[in-house]
Amino acid sequence: MDIRGVVDILAKNFPDASADQVEQTVAELAGIIGETATGEDRAIVTVYGRDRPGILASVTAVVSNAGHNILDVSQKILQGYFALIMLIEVGEHGVGAVQDELARLAESESVRAVVQHEQLFNAMHRL
Repeated sequence: MDIRGVVDILAKNFPDASADQVEQTVAELAGIIGETATGEDRAIVTVYGRDRPGILASVTAVVSNAGHNILDVSQKILQGYFALIMLIEVGEHGVGAVQDELARLAESESVRAVVQHEQLFNAMHRL
């Protein structure tokens, strides 16, 4: 599946759709079509919210326990706010498991967490 092509088609055909709506639709389509993750796929994990001890440890534990390899990570504390971006190698179970676990973590830690396949991230955040 050419994710960038799908994003372009959706943006063209639904000009009133927000970037979040287009992103969610592409992610759902990829799942329906059966685009499965392999060890060669990568994803971007972003987490942000009010800072508190243990957030980085919790996020990395979720990613690791879901069978993914952390390739790179950057975090910043910005005037009391925690910001994290992580590049992961997607394991054999795909991003679904880590998305579900990060959603639970986000709710319990009062942060926002987003996981996107690298292709979708690149298509949505063109430079």
